[in-house]
Amino acid sequence: IKYSFLAEFDLLHFSHDDPQNKPWANPAIQEGVISYCKLCCTCTEIERLNIKIPWLSTTIADKLDFIPVYIEKVKEMNALLAHEISQWWTLRSKTNIIHLDKIMHTWKLPRNSLKVF
Repeated sequence: IKYSFLAEFDLLHFSHDDPQNKPWANPAIQEGVISYCKLCCTCTEIERLNIKIPWLSTTIADKLDFIPVYIEKVKEMNALLAHEISQWWTLRSKTNIIHLDKIMHTWKLPRNSLKVF
């Protein structure tokens, strides 16, 4: 086992500066740095959501057109499978309504940067 890294802490031991007097030890500065980092992450998240939200909305709209037609085609070949898909689609449709409601709410927010399509 190597204990040589412990010698690096002697630097702190023999240091005459009190770390509590350093600017980075000030709670107000720490809060400022944390707020700045959160703001940077927020800007990145907004950019990501400006892509993901329209993608989700388009996907839901496409499936609203496609799935019922698909169920009818499957019904001709296999009624039981069509029934299972229909049950799945009923549940998915309820979830999609919730998602679309949240998307509409997001579009109505002040200063939103989403593009309406």
